[in-house]
Amino acid sequence: MLEPGQVIHLDKSQSKDLGHQLGRLVGELEDEYRVLLTQDIPTWWRNYYAIPKVKGLKTFPFRNAANIVIPFIQLQSDAIISRTYSSMFGTGERIWGARTEREDLASQAKNVARWANDSARRFSYKLTFYDWLAELVPIGSSVLGIRYAKDLRRIFYGSQASNGSKAPKSGWVEMSRGVRLEHIPREQVLWDTRYRVWDAPIAVREHCYTN
Repeated sequence: MLEPGQVIHLDKSQSKDLGHQLGRLVGELEDEYRVLLTQDIPTWWRNYYAIPKVKGLKTFPFRNAANIVIPFIQLQSDAIISRTYSSMFGTGERIWGARTEREDLASQAKNVARWANDSARRFSYKLTFYDWLAELVPIGSSVLGIRYAKDLRRIFYGSQASNGSKAPKSGWVEMSRGVRLEHIPREQVLWDTRYRVWDAPIAVREHCYTN
């Protein structure tokens, strides 16, 4: 049984076969959800931002007709987003709760909830949840993901003379590492939507890399 994070060693033939199989699976998902990704989602966002279908001069129902689109969808969506976000995080610093049916573990359950809420206060997840809601409400679908991240930053240290003769030293410092919650734009994720994303036989995320 494979363990999470375990390195799998494949020879060239196995890697080639695996690549072909993955390419076939991804291609099938792209074909099935091409309309959703290339037409439906862009249309829903244009409706949200009230972008006129006709650019420039309107000739219907008469020449020079007003080309104004009232953003009803945006007004309603933003109201729902605000109310939902407030109901989730408007209760002060207590986000998590814990309870137990065993009286001898009551104090332990209280400590677990206190630890969870302390961790939540240190964890910058609120903006991530807002981004998730801001996509979920207008288009009806959005994805939250968990990834492991390491934050490396170059810092400068050491003293420097007033005349600037001695340059400070620099080095890489690991500021933090661990699990990160992130919002993934819907058009970057493919899976068989007959399943929940975590139950799907395969889920694919698009990454854009630049040199």
